[in-house]
Amino acid sequence: GSLRDPRPFYGPVAGVRRLQIHLADTLFVLTQTNGLWRFEAPVADAADQTAVRETVERLLRLKADAIFENGTEPAADMLERALPLSHVEVASDQGAWRFLIQPGDLENAVYHLVFTNAPTVFQIASSNLPPALVNMAGVFSLRDKSVLALPRASLRRITVKRDDAPAVVTVERDSGEALWHLGEGSSGRIAEAPLHALTAGLEDLRADRIEGVGLTAERLAAYGLSAPWLEISIDVDAQDAVRKTLLVGRDAGFGKRYAAIRGLDVLFVLDRAALEILSTRFVEPITP
Repeated sequence: GSLRDPRPFYGPVAGVRRLQIHLADTLFVLTQTNGLWRFEAPVADAADQTAVRETVERLLRLKADAIFENGTEPAADMLERALPLSHVEVASDQGAWRFLIQPGDLENAVYHLVFTNAPTVFQIASSNLPPALVNMAGVFSLRDKSVLALPRASLRRITVKRDDAPAVVTVERDSGEALWHLGEGSSGRIAEAPLHALTAGLEDLRADRIEGVGLTAERLAAYGLSAPWLEISIDVDAQDAVRKTLLVGRDAGFGKRYAAIRGLDVLFVLDRAALEILSTRFVEPITP
């Protein structure tokens, strides 16, 4: 037994073409084409390339602390009774692996990798196993954290609604113009610095984390997105442009808030720094 290879997997990271994780009644599928990873299920979505590659790399580097053949594990009865945390399938140029991940002890200090086509059980330290294989937060961390990516030069109209202000504020500019002016129904004076900070923030607005996918009406209400704390609608100058509306909802703790893009089935969490930029008032009242 001591001469046995402790690695459950083998092959290069670039050779992995598909990663399938069945976790908590939800099937997550990621595929790799020409070096780029994408989510195919539960919805087609962008993936965080670095996070996915690191997850696959950690998986292929795994080494078992112990290997048990069928019937040799001292706690075999407990193992048989334990419900799997996840069902995983990895497809690569070298072949495919299908396995279950089960708790290896009551403290979850170790996990058991149980292959569906072999009696061998690999015991892995929980600290070595990629989180994406055992919990939802880990899977969601594989999703691209980009919320909005709108080049400043393409922005033509920005409308802001706040829950603490009855008036809607709109600024706009025509194609090719550099200067912004107030939209119809808005009054005051444009503060250039806050508006510049907002347009810069919209170029690469990234989430602190992904909280989940699947935004039903009930979930929108639960996270404060049906009556948002802040709503920002952005129109851009593009032939196939669709208005982007960012909804910022209730507090998520530690100065963060839940957020979503209308029409996109992803729940984000924005950090304090992003919220400060988004919520800055860029239209000031004119004082006599």
